[in-house]
Amino acid sequence: MRAKQVFSGREVFDKWANGLATGRNSQGNMSFREGFAYSYANPLQFHVAHIGSSSSWESGYTLIDGLKLNHKRNLDDYASRIEDSAAALAKSRSHIDSRLMGLRCLVEEANRYARYFHLKTRLEVPELDLETLHERERRWEEANEARIQAARVRYEAQAAQTRLDNVEKIAAWIKGEPVYLPYGLDRDYLRTE
Repeated sequence: MRAKQVFSGREVFDKWANGLATGRNSQGNMSFREGFAYSYANPLQFHVAHIGSSSSWESGYTLIDGLKLNHKRNLDDYASRIEDSAAALAKSRSHIDSRLMGLRCLVEEANRYARYFHLKTRLEVPELDLETLHERERRWEEANEARIQAARVRYEAQAAQTRLDNVEKIAAWIKGEPVYLPYGLDRDYLRTE
């Protein structure tokens, strides 16, 4: 007698996680075979959180081959992501501290992965010149503030010019004449009869 291979949607990934070799749901859009899980024939990536930890985000990590453990590929992926994150941080002009925190969290995640599977490899945050990065961020913030201030000055000058250009229209409108006032006046006018 053949083992059951078609399961309800709720059972599919439960059976897969418990080591059954192959199976699918009745619609065929969720399946597993040879240790990989699929949705609509696309292999799934999983964020694995180990039961028994204080919270899943502290102990979770991403495996690039679904739940098939290939430690070398997973650690290489972590190293590549750390390198890319450090390179992006080195080019950053803003949000230095939050980007640095994200980089440190990624390194910690990779090292938790290595510790959990008793691997010798440990990754470190690459050397960064934080003084230079913070100086660059400060200069960017100053330049950005100057741009914002210049935009405010331009807007105020345009508003003043609009008021000057429309003095006659406003005076005619206040007197009760049928005049359309332009959009964008920075004052409200009330006409009483």
